[in-house]
Formats: sequence, structure tokens, C-alpha cells
Amino acid sequence: MKIEVNKIVKSWISKKFIKQVLSASVQVIKKNKKIKELSIALVGENTIKTLNHKYRRVNKVTDVLAFSDPAQIIICWPETVKQSQRQGHSQKKELAILLI
Repeated sequence: MKIEVNKIVKSWISKKFIKQVLSASVQVIKKNKKIKELSIALVGENTIKTLNHKYRRVNKVTDVLAFSDPAQIIICWPETVKQSQRQGHSQKKELAILLI
């Protein structure tokens, strides 16, 4: 399976870390034979709000949006940072939760 990682916003999280998290989950993903490619994007608040409004008719920032065709996971990096602080764990752990 091809995994594409796009970091639209600046973050200290590496593409390698994102791929490592997904590799740990790949057995579940591979069970769905339809998924040949997975795209991951870290975006800012304006982008996620626009997409949330367009696809869900909710005009608010959200932490993650996922689409099945084509397989995409779009994560709002600033929201990830805020949630990690509220939950009292690292940004890496919060990102891993959102990816999984």
C-alpha cells in the first residue's frame, strides 16, 4: 500500500513518525483490499474548517476528517496541539490517536 504524507502546515512531527504509526496499523488497513493508496495531510485551522463546512455542513474547526474514496485522513495540526495539552499527553500521542 502506498502512503502519501503531506504536511501543509509547519510542525515538528516528521513524515517518518506518521508512516511508523500507520505501519503499526497496516494489518487492519490491508484487510480492506479496496484501499491501495492512503493520503495523510496535516493542515491549518482555516483549511479544516473549510473542508468540514464543505463536506459535513459544519462551520467549525475539527480535529480530523477521514474519507474513504479516495482514502484520505486530514488532520488539523493546531487542534492536535490543543487537544494534547487538554488531555495531558504528548503531541505525538495525540497525532497517533487521530491517525489510528
